[in-house]
Amino acid sequence: MALIACDSGADSRFAEPFGPASALLRNGADLVTAARWALPTNAALHRFGGVPARERPLTELIAAVDAAHDAPAPVRALADWQRTRLDRWRTSGDPAAAPLLWAALATATAGPR
Repeated sequence: MALIACDSGADSRFAEPFGPASALLRNGADLVTAARWALPTNAALHRFGGVPARERPLTELIAAVDAAHDAPAPVRALADWQRTRLDRWRTSGDPAAAPLLWAALATATAGPR
């Protein structure tokens, strides 16, 4: 299960900051990927981040999480995608590859039951 929702992976305002992700794991999910902070929409990235309208960074993030969850090694697949974004960010400074999006992801597994 992927939980792409703002602050779904951590919320320090509450005693249990990992509530949604923990609840999913405790109730049968084998794998949860969540965002640790609020993510900007594609429209916000276009308007305020200088990302060209033809690019959809948030949509690409969601697709990468979905593909990773279908992969034989989901954590590795997602980490590999994150590294491609990091490389793009470091080499070009491209705002569409900014860590604001890809670094927000955290993945947890249920482990043995």
